[in-house]
Amino acid sequence: MAAARRRKKKVAVKLELSWGGLVSLVVVAFCIFLWMFLLGLWAGQTILMPVENAARPGVTSRLHLLAQQPGSGEL
Repeated sequence: MAAARRRKKKVAVKLELSWGGLVSLVVVAFCIFLWMFLLGLWAGQTILMPVENAARPGVTSRLHLLAQQPGSGEL
């Protein structure tokens, strides 16, 4: 019986929100998720399709030069 008294009591945490607090929490979470989604889209676009020749604007890409050659591409 003495061992039962020595055990730590479990701490119960109770979180209560009003309807306004719940709506505010949902709106804030939605804004954070939307921001992360848009940031992910921007990062993906930047990584997968970087701006070509940003450092050297006068140089055209090799693909563009190959497309201009006669007899390339179309059959």
